[in-house]
Amino acid sequence: MLTLHGSDIRRQWKDPGYHDEIQRAVDGAAHVFYANNDTADNARAARPDAEFLPALVDAATLPAWAPDGDEPTVLFVSRWDEDKGVDRQLELAAALSRSIRPKARLLGVDWGPGAEEARRAGVTLLPRMTQTQFHGLMARSHLAIGQATDNFATSEFEALCMGLPMAALGHRIGRPDDGSVPPVMQGSVDDVVSQVLDTLDDAPAAARRLGSSAWALPRYDAASYIPMLESRYRIVAESAAGTC
Repeated sequence: MLTLHGSDIRRQWKDPGYHDEIQRAVDGAAHVFYANNDTADNARAARPDAEFLPALVDAATLPAWAPDGDEPTVLFVSRWDEDKGVDRQLELAAALSRSIRPKARLLGVDWGPGAEEARRAGVTLLPRMTQTQFHGLMARSHLAIGQATDNFATSEFEALCMGLPMAALGHRIGRPDDGSVPPVMQGSVDDVVSQVLDTLDDAPAAARRLGSSAWALPRYDAASYIPMLESRYRIVAESAAGTC
């Protein structure tokens, strides 16, 4: 069983320096999953029977969303690098820094080649932390900022499962299975800044309007996928036993 997680099939599979190695792994796998909406075409070109299995969240381990503090927190939840749309994120960070201070604080994690530029743009960067600590930080934040690409990853889905209102530049592409897209505030830099400012006045009301956890939990909670995964592993095991 092989899962294509992201850059392996998004970029490296098309790179002559990596293509043959990745294709051999794909060809040799009993079953192949791909984890991102935007890699469906590449994954199916590499392996026509590749199946969508999203980045899964162990929702049972997530804390409840409970924003606190006198100063509202806007949290960038992804690292500062090319795969996360860092150039556009830096533009958004600078615009948010100009617009929301001193009304709110702007936080991110000191992770990725664009981190120092994010600091200069006005983001307060925190040291890298454990997953549990990061989940706690998300749970205390008033609003999350997702990556500036057409696809989200685990951190965004964790925040959505918790119920945080989220904003992100651009627009997301639909899931390969049901065509649905994350219920987030989106658009241009000006669009996102305006919506963030409105949300900071009443984050719980924005959360109720967006309904992020109701959308995310059935689609990204790992527990929902146990029957399907058991079925796939059973088929692979039976096939392997039959060839012995």
